Amino acid sequence: MPAARVLLLTQKVCYDMKYRSMNNVDKKRRAMKILFVDDEPFILRFSQRFCKAVGHECVTAQTVEEAEKIIKANGIDLAVFDTEIGRRKGFELVGLCKEVGLSFIGSSTDATYKYQWLDLGALYFLEKPYRKSEFNAMIEASQKKS
Repeated sequence: MPAARVLLLTQKVCYDMKYRSMNNVDKKRRAMKILFVDDEPFILRFSQRFCKAVGHECVTAQTVEEAEKIIKANGIDLAVFDTEIGRRKGFELVGLCKEVGLSFIGSSTDATYKYQWLDLGALYFLEKPYRKSEFNAMIEASQKKS
């Protein structure tokens, strides 16, 4: 068999093995219901598209009040809060999350908020704009913790 053909077959087998193992991981992963709270519609649309693409359900809120209603209704597995939501702060939702046992991630364009979020009990901090790969890694890590 010519060397080029062997190389192509080897590449195909490696690709097939990688594809199968990726699909097996995806099937084992439980779909999460994730709440995004941000006052920027662009961020919410991005989050919805991304969540759907990786098999998670996305719920959004543009105000602290909307987020409180959704959290109280329960059924949320993870929440991602922007630091500044209009004139209010995402920090205001931390107490409610702790009451219902909801894990949360803080996010902001300003990295100086990172330690405040982590001190309040956030699993992680996402600096905006964040990449899909970075966000996906945090979702997977949060699933392992729960």
